[in-house]
Amino acid sequence: GPLRASRRGAHSPPWFDAACREKRCVFMEDLRTGQPLHAREFVRRQYKIQIRWSKRAYTQRQRDVFLGRLYSKDPDVHAMLRRSKRTQTTPVAQSVWERYLKAHFQPREAAQLVRGGVALSARDMAVPLGRGRDVEALLRQGTQNNWMPEPDTVALPSEEEMQGLVAKQIGKMNGRASPGFDCVAAPFIKYAAVVRPRVNGRGTERVNVLVPYIARLFKLFYDKARIPECWKKAKLTPLYKKGPLIDPNSYRMLAVSGTMYRLYANVIRSLVTDWCVASNKIPDTQFGFYPGRNTLQPIYILRHLQHAARTIKPGRSSRLHTAFIDFKQAYDTIPRQALWQHLQRTRMPTSFLSVIKNMYDADEYILKDGEKNAQVHPNTGVKQGCPLSPLLFSLYINDIDEIAEGVQGAVTGTAEFYVTHMLYADDLTLMANDPVALQTMLNRLHAYAQRKHLVINTVKSEVVHFNSSGSDLPVFHIGGVPLAHKESFRYLGMMFHKCMSMAKSSEHATGPFMASAFRVRQFVRENFLANRPYVSLWLGKTYVVPAGMYAGQVWGTEYIKGGKEFASDLQVRHMSYLKSTLGVKRTTTNWAVLRECGHEPLQFYWFRSVVKMYNSMLRSNSETLRRVLKADLNIHSREPACWTAQVLDAFQGLRRCDSFVQALRQGTPIPIQEFTDDLRHRLRAVWRDVEGVNPRDTYSKLATYQSLFAVPFDHNV
Repeated sequence: GPLRASRRGAHSPPWFDAACREKRCVFMEDLRTGQPLHAREFVRRQYKIQIRWSKRAYTQRQRDVFLGRLYSKDPDVHAMLRRSKRTQTTPVAQSVWERYLKAHFQPREAAQLVRGGVALSARDMAVPLGRGRDVEALLRQGTQNNWMPEPDTVALPSEEEMQGLVAKQIGKMNGRASPGFDCVAAPFIKYAAVVRPRVNGRGTERVNVLVPYIARLFKLFYDKARIPECWKKAKLTPLYKKGPLIDPNSYRMLAVSGTMYRLYANVIRSLVTDWCVASNKIPDTQFGFYPGRNTLQPIYILRHLQHAARTIKPGRSSRLHTAFIDFKQAYDTIPRQALWQHLQRTRMPTSFLSVIKNMYDADEYILKDGEKNAQVHPNTGVKQGCPLSPLLFSLYINDIDEIAEGVQGAVTGTAEFYVTHMLYADDLTLMANDPVALQTMLNRLHAYAQRKHLVINTVKSEVVHFNSSGSDLPVFHIGGVPLAHKESFRYLGMMFHKCMSMAKSSEHATGPFMASAFRVRQFVRENFLANRPYVSLWLGKTYVVPAGMYAGQVWGTEYIKGGKEFASDLQVRHMSYLKSTLGVKRTTTNWAVLRECGHEPLQFYWFRSVVKMYNSMLRSNSETLRRVLKADLNIHSREPACWTAQVLDAFQGLRRCDSFVQALRQGTPIPIQEFTDDLRHRLRAVWRDVEGVNPRDTYSKLATYQSLFAVPFDHNV
């Protein structure tokens, strides 16, 4: 029928054009009317020939478009490598989806939760004390009256300030993002720009003509603390993870809000973030979704703590007991009434709280699964698909430091400075050298999670005993449930082994590297670009090399010393990719292949990123991170495998080695351009050694390549 035909057409490949459809219709008509076998075979061959020619013509056109964009350095060239993701209709019935959504977003406990029924900690119940008043009576009075502190005051943004915020967020918009149920597409807003002469100064500037109107609209919504009801609808799409296909729990929900709502929420998030930074509302142990913080920082801290424990040996033991805690659907379990109360206790300005409450009032999720629909009005959790949600969750658990009060965590190398826990959004890590201290924090965490209506997933929560050997290891519990002990753990994308082997981390990084290399080779093969090796080399430098860079700033310090350019397994894979692209033997000298391809060793990118991360840590707004950086410097003379010791050792051979070493010891920034020039100069030393050497007088392959084939270096670089 028409529905079946439309579905078939929707999934037809892009090269299946009108000529192919015509040939197919003729072939199907011959089958239906019972034409002779030889006639049907002739039509079938014509149909196959048409398919083959259409596919070849389409591929050639795509190849020409790609090469044209590549030559002109058009940013749209990257879009051609992205694969479109299509969602498939699930076999789950509509009634099952409806029951699942109600059970997930409208639990009975949240529906019955009233303002006075939220469990409060002693800190939450604190009230101002007066002279001659009984402390216990005041505490009871504060609880009964639900006392809240006075909110902070912030100035309302002017129309000019709102225009700046809107323009900044429009510049960050993803033009390919789905509009959800919104009729306004992201490209319509992002690219509504004209080029005008600069008001002050020479030249021209690109100005978005919609910014003043959107800013005026957003300021009205902000002042009135009200947005249109249609903005509150988010589209839910089920994406299969694992498990039975008919089980709704086997799917992950992808929520997409409307374009205008996301833009407005990003503006509000920017305002709330400024207040959080100014008032220090987010603890410095929270590294997720906060300005100046990222995943590399807690990864670096965890590596340092392992080296510090091995160096200092507190209690005559080098063990570092670490619990990686997983919260089950943390963003979806928070009672909203508890969230509002906590935001009030954190003194959130009334204007912010009113705006956020209105964004959550009568919001709706609409699940689309083929022809099936299911709606639900959630009463728990922060909004899915909302840019403001990670920040709200961080504010909700900004009092988690109380689980570590009075507990001696992991030693750092600085006297009286210990690290007990780290957070990245809802990923919590607890650390201690003493098993009793870690179990104390786990007990407090269990009570804290119950009070905050968070569910700890004891199945996915794991413990790693770093620097340990043997089987005499303590067992840790949460709520009476023992936590599993593992030899290694993948923390924020980096593999940590209990013996602190950087080789294990490097091996783990080869997975994304090889996956990216496979995708590039597939693209080259499908678009008949194998006879253009420069395309593969450009794609390799743009996509394959960055795929092996993640967390190299932390684990890559073992491979940045001069002479270790090819010691990493990842560098071996890199050379294999380059040699296969050139079509040369595996025994071809690596330095000649790198120069022929215009690539640098991965050591160049790792070392440069190490220095960039060091400079960023000096500017970090996390006091914990800055103190850990100093502590790592304190132990480097006793622990040659620590991060600072390996970086100081790697500076050897650079022209400005003494200057860089002094900067690291004194905690001052390293000029990145001067460092990059010195690093490139060190890597080219292999070519300076064979410069002027007659290849007939030596068996050196480098001398032969340098003399007969190599393009001269630009000595200004």
